[in-house]
Amino acid sequence: MKLMMNGQEHEFNFGIGFLRTLDQKYFITTQGMKMGVALEMIMPQLLAYDAVTLSDVLVAAGNLPVSTVDNYIDDPETDIEALFNEVINELKKSSCTRLKVGKILEDMEEKIQE
Repeated sequence: MKLMMNGQEHEFNFGIGFLRTLDQKYFITTQGMKMGVALEMIMPQLLAYDAVTLSDVLVAAGNLPVSTVDNYIDDPETDIEALFNEVINELKKSSCTRLKVGKILEDMEEKIQE
């Protein structure tokens, strides 16, 4: 995924490095073991249009400073709804995230049906 921010094109990669970065921020500790749960935590937030989570995801995927991403999100010219949708679609496609994201979305849909 590529985005123009401040006149510069930035590439975003939703691969294993992205997951490692987010798992350092989004984790649980159980029986003394730290377990990354980034995708389980960010997907509901992205679907709820949480801008802070969107920023966290873009920072991790683009290896960019928080201020660069936040300024882009805050820019009135940015179509934030389209940006959320683009990020969610990239997470559905990436080889490192698509299986788990598919399962998370399936589980969420099942809970809605109950």
